[in-house]
Amino acid sequence: MSSIVIKGNTSGQIELAAPDVAGSTTLTLPTGSGSIIKDDGSGNLSVSGSITGTGGIYLGGTASANLLDDYEEGTFTPTFITTGTTPTITYTQQQGNYIKIGQLVFCEFSIQGSAYSGGSGNLRVGGFPFSAAPNWAGTLTSGYNFNIANSIIGYMESNSAFANLTNFSTSNGADYIAYSDVTAPFHMIATVTFRTLD
Repeated sequence: MSSIVIKGNTSGQIELAAPDVAGSTTLTLPTGSGSIIKDDGSGNLSVSGSITGTGGIYLGGTASANLLDDYEEGTFTPTFITTGTTPTITYTQQQGNYIKIGQLVFCEFSIQGSAYSGGSGNLRVGGFPFSAAPNWAGTLTSGYNFNIANSIIGYMESNSAFANLTNFSTSNGADYIAYSDVTAPFHMIATVTFRTLD
């Protein structure tokens, strides 16, 4: 039967250990005044500092559907690509930010350029930090376009880290945007939300 030992050390720290358990480790609480973990008497805990959990955290239950196993914030570099030959582009801004909560990814980005020539095929946005899940389109909405086709919408390609760009069509619902629909200087600001298995 194992036991938990509470002891002090010569550095003025308190150590908690389970010495009877093979391969056990020691938890050392730092010196200084104040509470590290505080109970308000109603079962609510507050923590001074941060908590690192490598296995995730269960919220609202203990089923696998309640496990939040990832949270991440970061940046990425969006870029225009095409289904054919990529145009020659001089970028003046390529800014992308993302938040990933579990499998859900939210991105916002701005692409701006001063020169645009050549190319072929339909226009896409690449460089997203994660690939979309299989059979999951996600959605892209552009709130600002300058010298690019009007009313841009789009969707993430399954198993890929790029978005196909389309615009509204009264006959087809949506048409793909061609590389030739862009002229310089251009600027696009948009958001995209999709699910990933990365």
